[in-house]
Parts: sequence; C-alpha cells; structure tokens
Amino acid sequence: MILTLAEKHTALRKSGANYVGKCPVCGGSDDTTRFVVNVADDFCHCYSCGFNADPVRFLRQIEGKTCPEAHRELGIICERVECPVWDKCSRGRGERPDLPAAPAYQPRPTGPVIHQADTPAEKWQQKAAALVEHAHQQLLTNSLQLDYLAGRGLPREAIEKYRLGYLPEDYYRDRAAWGLPEEISDKTGKPKKLWLPQGIVIPWADPAGSGSIHRIRIRKQNVRDAKDPRYHWLPGSGNDIICLNPTAKAHVIVESDLDGLLIDWLAGDLVATVPLGSCSTRPKATAFESLQKSRRILVALDFDKPQWNEQKQRMVAPGAEACGWWSKTFPDTWKRWPVPDGKDPGEAFQAGIDLHQWVRDGLPPALRVEIKAPVVTTREETVTKTVAPDAGNDHSASLYSASAQGEVQEQQQASVAVVKIGTHQLHITDDKRTWEQLGQQGKTAYSPNELQRMLGAVGLAEDHADHVKEILLTVKDVFFDGGYIEKTEKLS
Repeated sequence: MILTLAEKHTALRKSGANYVGKCPVCGGSDDTTRFVVNVADDFCHCYSCGFNADPVRFLRQIEGKTCPEAHRELGIICERVECPVWDKCSRGRGERPDLPAAPAYQPRPTGPVIHQADTPAEKWQQKAAALVEHAHQQLLTNSLQLDYLAGRGLPREAIEKYRLGYLPEDYYRDRAAWGLPEEISDKTGKPKKLWLPQGIVIPWADPAGSGSIHRIRIRKQNVRDAKDPRYHWLPGSGNDIICLNPTAKAHVIVESDLDGLLIDWLAGDLVATVPLGSCSTRPKATAFESLQKSRRILVALDFDKPQWNEQKQRMVAPGAEACGWWSKTFPDTWKRWPVPDGKDPGEAFQAGIDLHQWVRDGLPPALRVEIKAPVVTTREETVTKTVAPDAGNDHSASLYSASAQGEVQEQQQASVAVVKIGTHQLHITDDKRTWEQLGQQGKTAYSPNELQRMLGAVGLAEDHADHVKEILLTVKDVFFDGGYIEKTEKLS
C-alpha cells in the first residue's frame, strides 16, 4: 500500500528490496536516498526530517484525510484499541448502517509469525531453467570466474553440484515473456525490460523437491556505490528461504548465498545451512519446520562494525541486532557463532580458517563424534580381505552399522576388525581368547554381541545407522550381562 501512495507524491527508484527518492515532506536534498519506502514492512521513513508513516498516517499527514477516511480508503478496520474514541469511531467497533460490522478484536500472536512462501509462475520457471543452463555453460568456460569462486572455497566440483553460472554482460529481456506484469519507466514512459545484470548466477531449486527453479539471485560484478546492493533478486522469483540438507540435526544461519554454499560444501556432513540473503530476513514455513527439529542452530550472521542508525538514534551492528529474533524464537538451541576471523565465512575461509572445524566446535558433544572408515592394524603374516555386509550375518551387520556404512576389513587369521572413531580404535572379535589377548595388550575389545547391545542401548535403530557419529559412546554403563567387556572407557 505505502509504495502506491508514495509514488503519487514523489518519484521513486528501486534500491535493493526498498524504494528511495525525495521526501514528500522536506523535499530532501541532492541525495535522493534519504527517503526510503520499505515495501516488505509497509512503511516509509525520511532520514533527513524524520518523517515516518504507515499507509494510514501517510494519508492523514500528506493528503489531509481524517483517520476514518484514511482507513475507509484503504479498506481496513482500525484495531487501535488504545485510541480514546475507538468505540465510537466508524472504522473501529462503533457500527454504522452503511458499513460492515468490524470483526472482534484479536490480540497479536505472542510467537513468531511464519509465512508460506510464494511460488514463481510456470512461464518464469521455464525461462529460469534456460537461463541457468546458459549461465552454467558460460561459467565453465570462464577461467577468471572459476578462479574467483575457487578462491572462495567453491571448486569446479561445487560449481557443477550447485549449477552456478555466469552472465558475461547485462541482459535485457521482455517481462511479458517471463510472465511478469508490465512496468512503466518514470523516465522514459515506456515499458521496462527485465534486467539481468552481469555477474554470478545462483539458482535455488524448489524446496518441495519438484526440481524446478524456485529463485535466482545474481551476485553483480559491478555496483555503483557502497549503497548499491551486491545481490540482485531476479523479479518473479519465489521468496522461500532455502535450507540445504534439511534433515541434518544442526543448522548454520548465514547471510549471503555464496557463504551458504561454502558451508554446505565444506561442512554439509555436519549441518544444514540456511542462507537468508539479509540478516533481517526470517525463515518461511519450510525452513522453519526443519529449524524446529534442530539440536543446535549456529547463528553466523555477518560480524559488522557498529554504525550510527538515524532512525534508532544509536549505534547498531545489524548482524548482532538480528540475533534477538533467533534468541527469542529458538532459546534452547540457538547460539551466536561468528567466524573467528573476518566478518563472514567467505572472509574467514580466505584467512585460512578451517570452516569444517569451526562448525564442529560449535556443536554439542553428542554431535561431534565422527565414525570414519575402519582402519586395521595387521601383522605381516596376516592376510586381510574386504568383506561386504551380509544381512544374514550378525557379525557383519554389526560392523557395518558401527562403521556408518563404510568399508569393513577383517583379519582372516585373528578374526578381528578394528573400527576407528576419531583417534580411538575399537577391536571386534568373535573369539573370546583373542578378546582376552587384546585386553592384555590394553586394547578396547568387543564381541559382536556386545557391540549390538551397545548400539541398542543408546537407542540406535537399524535404519539410523548413518547417525552413529552423533553418539558419544560410554562403554561399560550400557551392558548388563554377557559379553567379554572388563574395562570402562569413554571415547571422544
């Protein structure tokens, strides 16, 4: 609403997610970016004179309408119960024969308001798919851009996985061909074209799994000044917030799309990644559902230096400020986790920070244990062979679960398999005498029965074998009888 009203009184131009121009109250100055129309939150603010208005206040102060007239023109009911004449007002609870009765007052919800995402039109999706393929081929033959992305931690393999692309120049396309409504330029009076700026094309697939393109963002190669947004959200895109690897037990929240891909590429085995696009963006229903199941949410919004905020009249660091929503919404699982060097994961990577370890350090202990492919220590005279898991063999099945579906090696003569967990080794054997010998050597030994019971005691179902790495194993306490275990040892 506010954009339509403001455009009647001043010329506006798009600037990122907002519109800017000269203030209809003070007239502004040569800097026409001081008057900002925030479309998402439906209000405007002038950073020169302080004029601030929602649609109702705009009509009252700029067009001189009364409060009921403003509400009537906007087709809304007044819900300001604190107004002293609310009960009598024609747009409040006071009823008039020529107006529909106002609905009963509903208090605002105390929890977060989570919205469903908008889906792009089918014609847009078709054009977007062709653009993504064209840009992807352009990138694969551009060594300069390949080197740039590799320097940001995204090698060619990652580029192919995420279908990243590159536009070598600005493109202009017919909006109607993309299924977009016509827009008339204030400067030329002619229909606007769809602008595809030169830069890196970042496509996101439909979170519902249809395979279609949901949204496209372009990291512009050229920006006019510091206020010009680096990322261009292609008009017509869906507005869902993407969650990479949504079934993971922990999540990392970042701002930029490329940082999100970087975390997923380097630490996707540990966490899901949610790139917001802006620190003030809130997850939609799909990502929110995944976040509600998370056991740890690492909020890694940009570590900005505080700057003076004219509207709030104080110093503000946007990334830190935005953490308030996450702390209130996910009080038990959120954790502020800025990178140790630089302002974001991209800068931290370029500074030599091990981002996989950084993510791992932010997780609770139960999520840090990694089960790696088994390592076998053998004598020279011992013959080893690789065995595939046999569903009918309890021994083989146990080892397969313990190694998180990795390759298992056995010593034929000794009948011992060694599973490595971090820097610790577990020795599994069918033979009690061999088990005793291993114990005498100070090694941790299990029978297959013990291993099976241990996994069952910690609640590991057969179909969750890939989550063994989430379990912090405490050996002695999970056994009740049977088996050969004699020593207690905590593995980390």
